[in-house]
This record gives sequence, structure tokens and C-alpha cells, in this order.
Amino acid sequence: MSILYVTASARCQAESVSRQVGEAFVRAVSARTSEPVTRLDLAVQPLPELNAAILAVWNGFTPQSQSPIDVTATDFYGSLTAQLFAHTKYVFAFPNYNLSVPPVLAQYVLGAMRAGKTFTCTAGGYSGLLRGKRAMLICSSGGMCSAVDSPAYCYGPGWLSGVLSMSGVHDVRTLMVEGHEENPSQAERILQCAIAKAQAAAGEF
Repeated sequence: MSILYVTASARCQAESVSRQVGEAFVRAVSARTSEPVTRLDLAVQPLPELNAAILAVWNGFTPQSQSPIDVTATDFYGSLTAQLFAHTKYVFAFPNYNLSVPPVLAQYVLGAMRAGKTFTCTAGGYSGLLRGKRAMLICSSGGMCSAVDSPAYCYGPGWLSGVLSMSGVHDVRTLMVEGHEENPSQAERILQCAIAKAQAAAGEF
């Protein structure tokens, strides 16, 4: 049993709500279960560009020219996929950027969770290969975006949950932290309340 903790905020630990709540959750889980934690910070771990040569290899073709950089990039994304299989629990902590996930997280998902690797396409639909896993999604939003009457909506958690489900991860939980920028006078209270919820949720993860 082990935990893969993926963060995607461009802000540092002290300034990022998603990082602070995510760290509190991961530490609480690890303290309870003694499970080792692998940390992957997408803000400091540059991801190779997904170019035509890489996509050709993924689709089973041998490109006419593939640079050493492309070979390294293909191997790197393969290592990210292997990392998913090597862990039993995933924690994704990320902010809401323009109603979605940060671009670097989207690129990670596109590169690490792929057809033929984390799921297959059959006559009956998608068949996930990441079986027996569970995930926690911790998403922060400076404004309120989950309320029924909100003019905006945060699509990130739903999209990531869908890709995980397609890959075989059906036990996906979500913790939203929102309103801390819209209500700056309540920001600290919102943060501490979210941390308390995260620590409580860790007891069942």
C-alpha cells in the first residue's frame, strides 16, 4: 500500500490553499496507515511537450525521425504510467483555473493515462486497468463555483474523476475548498475548516 501525491499549483506551499489542504490530508493518511508517500510536484517537474513524434509512437507507428529528446520524453511518460500502477492510492491537489485544471495537470493526465496503458477500448466500452485503486481530489477555488445558483462551475474535478473512472479507478472522492479569495476576511477560517475536513476524511481513505 502506498500513496502517490500529485500537486499542480503554481504557487508555493505557503501561498497555495490546495497544497496546504492536500499536505494535511496526505500526512493524516500516512500517520494512520504508515503508508509511504511519493510526491510529484508538476509545478517543478517539467513535462515534455506532447509532439507528433510521441503521439505516433503511442499510436503504434514508427516516426520517420525521432530525436533523442523524443525518445527520452516517451520513456518519461511511460514512467509516469508505471508510477500509477505502482501505487494503490492517489491524491491530486490542484487549483481551479478558469473552471478547469491547471494546464500542467491536464498534460500529465493526457500523458500518463492512455488507451492501451491504463484502459482499453472494447466492443462493450472502456475497460479500466488501474483496478483496486482509490483517489482523493482536492480542488481549491478562490470564488464559489459549486453552488447550484453559481454562474460558473468548476469542471476540473468532474473531468479528472471521469478519466480515473475510465482507467478503472471508481472509488474517487472530492474535497472542494472555495471562497477564500471572494471572501478574504474569511480566508483563514475557510482554510482551517478545509484542513479539518481533510484530516477527518483521511480516516476513511
